[in-house]
Amino acid sequence: MKVSPPFVGRRAPLASIASAWNASRGAPQWVEVRGQPGVGKTRLLTEATERIRTKGGAVHWGRATEFEQDAPLALLADTLDGRMAENPRWVSSRLSEEEHRLLSAVFPALSTVDEATHAALTAGAGTSRYRLFRAVRSLLGILSGDHGLVLLLDDVHWADTASIDLLGYLTQHPPAGRILFAIAYRPAQAPVRLTAALARLTGGRRLIEVEPLSTDEVDELLGPDPTPAHRRWLHEAAGGNPFYLEALARLGEASVREADEIGESLPEETMREVPAAVRLALRLELDRLSPEADLVARAAAVVGDEFDATTVAAAAGLDTARVLAAFDDLATRDIVRVGPASGRFRFRHPLVRHAAYAASPPGWRVATHGRVATLLASVGAPSTVQAPHLVRSACPGDQHAVRVLADAAVEVAPRAPAVAGQWLRTALELLPDTPATIGKRLGLLTKLTQALAVSGQLVAGRDTARDALRRLEPDHPCRREVVRTCAVLERLLDQPANARGVLLAELQHLADPTGVDAFALRVRLAVEDLWAGEIREAEATLDWAGDLVARHADRSTEFAIAALRPVPAYAAGRMDLACAYAARAGQLMDSATDQELAPWLDGAAWFCWAELLLGHYEDCLHRLGRTLAIARDTRQSYIVSPLLNLHVRTLGRLGRLPEALAYADEAVELARLQDFQQALAIALGHQTILLSWMGDYRAALDAGRRAAELGRTIRQWWGAAARSAIALPLIYTGEVDRGHEVMSAACEEYEAMGLDQTQHLSFCEVMADAEAARGGTARAETWATRAARTAHPDLPTHQAQLQLVRAHARCGPDPAAAADLATRAAETFAALDLRLDTGRARLRAGTAHALAGNRRQALADLTASASLFTECGARGLLAQANREQRRLGIRIPAPSTHQDSPMGLSAREIEVARLVIDGCTNQQIADRLYLSIRTVETHMSRIFAKLEVSSRVGVSRVLTPLLAPTD
Repeated sequence: MKVSPPFVGRRAPLASIASAWNASRGAPQWVEVRGQPGVGKTRLLTEATERIRTKGGAVHWGRATEFEQDAPLALLADTLDGRMAENPRWVSSRLSEEEHRLLSAVFPALSTVDEATHAALTAGAGTSRYRLFRAVRSLLGILSGDHGLVLLLDDVHWADTASIDLLGYLTQHPPAGRILFAIAYRPAQAPVRLTAALARLTGGRRLIEVEPLSTDEVDELLGPDPTPAHRRWLHEAAGGNPFYLEALARLGEASVREADEIGESLPEETMREVPAAVRLALRLELDRLSPEADLVARAAAVVGDEFDATTVAAAAGLDTARVLAAFDDLATRDIVRVGPASGRFRFRHPLVRHAAYAASPPGWRVATHGRVATLLASVGAPSTVQAPHLVRSACPGDQHAVRVLADAAVEVAPRAPAVAGQWLRTALELLPDTPATIGKRLGLLTKLTQALAVSGQLVAGRDTARDALRRLEPDHPCRREVVRTCAVLERLLDQPANARGVLLAELQHLADPTGVDAFALRVRLAVEDLWAGEIREAEATLDWAGDLVARHADRSTEFAIAALRPVPAYAAGRMDLACAYAARAGQLMDSATDQELAPWLDGAAWFCWAELLLGHYEDCLHRLGRTLAIARDTRQSYIVSPLLNLHVRTLGRLGRLPEALAYADEAVELARLQDFQQALAIALGHQTILLSWMGDYRAALDAGRRAAELGRTIRQWWGAAARSAIALPLIYTGEVDRGHEVMSAACEEYEAMGLDQTQHLSFCEVMADAEAARGGTARAETWATRAARTAHPDLPTHQAQLQLVRAHARCGPDPAAAADLATRAAETFAALDLRLDTGRARLRAGTAHALAGNRRQALADLTASASLFTECGARGLLAQANREQRRLGIRIPAPSTHQDSPMGLSAREIEVARLVIDGCTNQQIADRLYLSIRTVETHMSRIFAKLEVSSRVGVSRVLTPLLAPTD
């Protein structure tokens, strides 16, 4: 008996999905559909999205499969490539050149990648995933068009890691346009990365738990045929699960007793959730096939989720005509169905494929994967297509398989380093461990270490590096690089003592403690000392190395020593010496080639940080840009997050807040993708401060809480920075006491470490301002005393910060003196082009002049501060300036479409921008404003240029805090 296929029940879930589609006009929506295998998740989504399709929405369906988890971004490619193949030129014309290059590595429809482009993508393994994800976000915005886009992603619990990371990125950086993400998965099998990513959604999320069918719904599904006894048995055995019900109904009533008696489980882990009776039903369904149809079904299960006759023929060892005849038999029995692509088929349900695969003897499966791999090699299939079959079939000593797996790993490393690591591990297992293969093995180990580190598998990467060190001879040319990698991974695991231990152990094995090898290792040791906050030890090591520079140092190592010198001098308060060291390091860096700088990017990062601390902001930005490019080109992903964080600090000091926030967002996402907890804590701390200045206090508090939680586990000085960032939004939202508690603890750590005095002074200034605002003169004076202990007399930025702290403290008892102090601070900040600090000083000068009775000067200072905050995009600080202006009787009008907007937008551009923020497409904007689509595109280009953003999300991020709601 075959169960009729009506769609029954599910009224509430259907209504929820329809509601999500309607809500997607304003912002992308996410629907999670969860439930046990076979409960009807796919059928529910299919029914719901078909209804959306009838209303004009474009629906694209993709499904992850258990057997293709090592195919990077397979879920995305499966979902969208067919759409782009319809009109690839139209899609390509709307992508930037970089976006097209990145996406063509994933979507065959766009593929135009030449060898040079592929090399560039591969070189950026550590960071190109993030750039690829941004390109995918742009692509989705394009594909959403005027009518919207539905992405139906099924069986996401089986998705590859890269696809899950992409979904996590999109939850935090939603595309522009009308988009509904409908995701179906089994909660018991869902990876933590998936559930954590979805849990981060703060809005636009609907969770649907697909429950078993009720008794009445089961009766409706079964129809009138089953007898009452059979109906009761079916309902009890299937538990209301539609797929199980169908599978059991296929048995027929005569098989009920056999199903009750036999409950042997199948070997596939995936089938363990399936009731024994259902497993039996699927097995019996396959057992009823003819021998040849059964062989073809099992071979097809090995080939893939979709399959064609040629490949299945090779897998089964049959000719194509016999396979096609077997397909007819399988289709008649509804084992397989015609697939979406011409000439291809697929199983009616993933569990049927699992049953066929599990029914095959293990040895036969290995041989069949081997036959498929041989066919793919003979037709020149890409290494990434051959690799999944080779990992399941290749035998030890198979040099061809080792080569293909290594090539495939290099190919996918930029977008799926976890898959690359799996393939490299297999290649190492296949490669004989003999003296003749030591070079190849070491090369694979080095690539594996990199892949593991980039994918966040730091412990496995560290262990792999240790394994390589055990195998390398003391004088092997690769040994020095492996030692460095091992030390870096120990540091990223928050084990600074182990990082130093690796280097010290290597030093002990050297015959000449003052030779060239020892020299390079000691400079590396100085790097690790700085990261660990051991400033004096680093300085002592650098002094020792400095005496041997003439004897041992090449240009590369000479730069490294010079680059590391300024920070210890700064920490010791010897600013003249720090500036001299910085000047020398700048000369060496500017004259060095990228190849000479590449081995010492840690040193370059510390040098850039020294320039930031010394106030050399433009030089810092220039050199940061170069260092970041080298890091990406040489796949040194471990240093990219720190470099992005340095960008954030520098741009924030210069008042370029939208740019700074973009870098902070990138730093957060990259650290999260790589599972670098230290870098993530720092980036979240920077996000917290920027969002506070920009007036997004809710987001700032959220980021601050996460930064504080991560910062508790970090023992180095930057842990204090992460823990203390939340104080700023707490203070700005009126919780001064809680902010005071957090900030006081952080400042005690800063004073003890004596490293980041600039940040310490910023904390003192914020707290003195907050205390003065609530009349706490004595406590404000305490913060001024702290600042005086920290500020260095030879640094203009320090002295200006100290003057501003003192101005806050004196504003109550002596407002005229406070106004003078704040004015002098503003002049110094302005001379250094620190617009945000200038605005804060002008704000304090204005409030002090008002208290002193000098209304005219107060208004001038407050107007100047408001203008500066507007230029910087600091809506939170702008609100403070406007509040003080209103206290003096000045009416502050809200921005409207009849005025020029912030950031230099025209009246028409602000109208367009408002509609972008509302989620309108270009066509919708054109319709509302009675413009041509080309005119809207021109406005969008100008808006992007003026705001220095590259997406509609960026427009919303920058302008939402600056635009008052329209009436």
